[in-house]
Amino acid sequence: MKKLFALFGACLLFFGCSQEDSENLNALQIKTFEMNQNCFSYIKLDQAEIVITNASDYRVFEDSIRVYWFQSCDTAHLPEIGFDTAFFVGKYTQVPGCSARYESQAFYNPESDSYKFQISAIGIGTCEKLNSAFNCAIIPKQSENYTVQMEVEYYQE
Repeated sequence: MKKLFALFGACLLFFGCSQEDSENLNALQIKTFEMNQNCFSYIKLDQAEIVITNASDYRVFEDSIRVYWFQSCDTAHLPEIGFDTAFFVGKYTQVPGCSARYESQAFYNPESDSYKFQISAIGIGTCEKLNSAFNCAIIPKQSENYTVQMEVEYYQE
């Protein structure tokens, strides 16, 4: 019976690893940016995952998070995007620590016509503080019909 369980476990491990290795992911050059927190508030975006594929939706999104705490906010804008060749993604994250840093990557899988937007949220220190961010990126389009998966990995330093 033990041999049967061992054989079953080995098969699961082999097939699980071979499936993961067969994923054909292409790393993409993305443009990440931080929102100007004086003029754009992402408090409303708590737990949100956003994918925007056209200019009109991007402007509606920009207007929905704009705040007018300073006069300069009247003319502040999010970065321009050429939606013929790229799209916008963003995901709200929180990580504990005295401060935080974020690293983002994007991958494209041509076999499934899908993107993976991967964020590493790194909390630094042991302060009782929760750091929030809306991690944004402009990703180059590889096709017209696609899905986007967002994934966050949390680390503490």
